[in-house]
Amino acid sequence: GMALCAPGLYQAVDSVVVRFTNTAESFGVSRRSEVRVLAGTAKAVARMFIIDKDSVAPGESAFARLRFAEPLVLSAGDPFIVRAFSPAQTLGGGTILSTRLGRIRRKAPGLVERLTKAY
Repeated sequence: GMALCAPGLYQAVDSVVVRFTNTAESFGVSRRSEVRVLAGTAKAVARMFIIDKDSVAPGESAFARLRFAEPLVLSAGDPFIVRAFSPAQTLGGGTILSTRLGRIRRKAPGLVERLTKAY
C-alpha cells in the first residue's frame, strides 16, 4: 500500500491505537493476537494488543494497539479491517484513533477512562 502526499506531511508509523469491533459470528479475538490488517491500500501483518479487556467476543468493541511488522503511512480517522491468519476470515474492524500516543501500559491507572473521554 502506498500513500501519495506532500513530502514531510505524514510519517510512517509502526503502531497505532484503535477502536476495534469484532464482527465475526463465532470467533473471539484474544489479547495478543497476530492478525492481518487492511488499511487504505495496505495489507500488513500486526500484533493486536487489546487494552481494556482480555479478549473481544463477537459483537464487542475494545481499545487496542496494533503493532505492525513494517511501518505504514496511516492517520487518525482512517478505517481498517482485521483478518485472521487461520482460518482466513474477517474478524472485524474499526477506526484508527491515534498514531502518536507512544507506549501505552495496559494497566496504567485511568488509561481506559482517558481513552474513552478522548475518543
